[in-house]
Amino acid sequence: MHGLSHGSNLISSDADLDRINVGQRMLYLPHESELNVNALLANPKQFKWQKNTQDIPNFGFQNDPYWFWLELSNEGISSAIWYLEISYPLLDNIQVYIQKDDGSLSRWV
Repeated sequence: MHGLSHGSNLISSDADLDRINVGQRMLYLPHESELNVNALLANPKQFKWQKNTQDIPNFGFQNDPYWFWLELSNEGISSAIWYLEISYPLLDNIQVYIQKDDGSLSRWV
């Protein structure tokens, strides 16, 4: 979400960074009927993002999706390799969108 920063959801790369639990660094938004990634990117400030306060987000069993937002920053001089581990086998569908500084968008399913 380029241009919208809450500071607390920013994770910067560090030479000594081995593993970090991002649970409490994420912002989340319950799904709304007309909500899609294009709407989120067009005007992210119009939505009421909520700060997750749990190490592992838990919303119980839900049929509706949730949107999560985490800002990553590579402060080093070399490329960084990031892995997102979601260790919960009951999730049926996870889609990850990454927006780069140049505005380009990548999607992984």
